[in-house]
Amino acid sequence: MPIFISQCDAIAHGSDANKAVEARGLYQQIRSFTFLTTLVVFDKILSITKGISDELQSQNVDLACAASLVTACEGSLEAFRSDQMWEKLFKYVSDICERHDIEIGKSLYPQRKRRPPRQLDDSIVYESSGSRSVPDCSSQLKVELFFPVVDAFLVELRKRFDDKNISIMKGIQACHPHSKSFFSFSELKPLADVYNLTASQTLESELEVARRLFIDKENFTKTNDVFLRLYQLRDAFPTLSNLVKIAMTIAVSTASCERSFSALKRIKTYIRSTMGDQRLSDLGILCIERDHSKNIPFDHVLEQFVNKDQNRRITLS
Repeated sequence: MPIFISQCDAIAHGSDANKAVEARGLYQQIRSFTFLTTLVVFDKILSITKGISDELQSQNVDLACAASLVTACEGSLEAFRSDQMWEKLFKYVSDICERHDIEIGKSLYPQRKRRPPRQLDDSIVYESSGSRSVPDCSSQLKVELFFPVVDAFLVELRKRFDDKNISIMKGIQACHPHSKSFFSFSELKPLADVYNLTASQTLESELEVARRLFIDKENFTKTNDVFLRLYQLRDAFPTLSNLVKIAMTIAVSTASCERSFSALKRIKTYIRSTMGDQRLSDLGILCIERDHSKNIPFDHVLEQFVNKDQNRRITLS
């Protein structure tokens, strides 16, 4: 923060007029008490929700654990929305302002000067009957910033992860062979009810037999392995095979697709506008799967490149 403020101050006094104007405006906004309070509030809230965000975007997400993490995150936000937490945040922001010589505002809105009515010009007025006390800066920021932001996060969290969606997430995870709740009837029944499958007695009987069929889980690593096995016995497991098929087709997260588009945007720039599809696809795979591509021995790749055609005129050393 101090480095950023000093850089803005240096640009504001620089020779570039346009950048100087923007730097002065940004400098004034950064050194405001309201800006620092907003920054601290969002930093605390996003630090609470970072865990659930990372878990849902990971490639090996455990949906049952993610559902529990959503509930824990919601409870943390509810506990965070309190007068005691706001007092700690306000004191923390006030200490930062004192260290950096930033003025702590007394009120967000200046109090309007009240004038007595004209018919009382010839009278002596000691006090105005309609005067109201203006709340201080802490109370205004708590009511207009802190509580609304936390409430907005809670509303979105409850909207996206209601009881129905949580039950679907747990049901999908129960179809994974390495899940602790693999083929659990209590976890799969809500998922079956959502998609109007057959009676619960049929599903419970199929699960009882299927658990014995998949007692050796080492041969099954993914949900599609389970489905392929059930598909061969679909006449014996009609409900369960359809349920696993539904679990495989539900799009749980779009993080992988978004990550792929972000990688392609970095690869195919305007300088590489003439790049072919095959080369773009190859570079995209190397970029997206960089955890594996970093372990590729480049000397071995260069040797294969040199030995591919003996008539090359360029000798790589």
